[in-house]
Amino acid sequence: MANHLREFVEAIDARRIGFAPAVISSGRYAEVAGWSLARASEAICFDVGDVESVEGMAIINDIARLPYQCCWIEMGQGVGGDGIIVGVMATEIENGMLATVWHRVAGAWSYFFGFTTDRSEKNHKFFDIDPAEVDIGKNIVEIALAFLSALNCTNVRRIEHKPDAKLQKARAKRGKQPLFSYWTLELDLSRPESSESLGGTHASPRLHLRRGHPRQYAPGKYTWVQPCVVGNKAAGMVHKDYRVNAGAAQ
Repeated sequence: MANHLREFVEAIDARRIGFAPAVISSGRYAEVAGWSLARASEAICFDVGDVESVEGMAIINDIARLPYQCCWIEMGQGVGGDGIIVGVMATEIENGMLATVWHRVAGAWSYFFGFTTDRSEKNHKFFDIDPAEVDIGKNIVEIALAFLSALNCTNVRRIEHKPDAKLQKARAKRGKQPLFSYWTLELDLSRPESSESLGGTHASPRLHLRRGHPRQYAPGKYTWVQPCVVGNKAAGMVHKDYRVNAGAAQ
């Protein structure tokens, strides 16, 4: 999935950004747009890809933090409906982060909502959100926090993807700003995944799929554990199908 931060920045510059009536009436739309635009030039881009839900994936609040002062976290269609792109512009604040969330529907960008997180309280608070969209908002925040949890595991590597040099030159000739590079994650299986003992005296559970998740193997040290099939087939099988239909964001 191509990163859309440059397109988003150009939409703000051209004032082609949508806002909910409540935000416009409050007079805060310029403040919200300006805050995100001011941070876009220094934002490090991360591409989460197409995501439907983080159901069953652990969020570790202690490590769910931004790797840089300002980040653009982009995710795909599953967060709100087919063809929707969501961008989270986030910056570190004391003991948490502050973020504005934008979505791209049918090629047009709109301000969705904002939120703050507090790692000490292990919670997050919304602002500027339509009450009808709270469930979708919660899913977006949880996806971002699960991504950041994985990002900070010791056996996950960050891979940078740089735009094509010829494309960058062509944009410069047309007077356009350069495209942003972006990062994805790669699991390094050369490192031990877990110190968890496979022994024990309790009965083995039925065969089931264990979702990928972070695991602490030493104080302050986490590793990402691959999805795997575990349990005793003779005891039966548990079928799991994780899919969330959040409905189209408006």
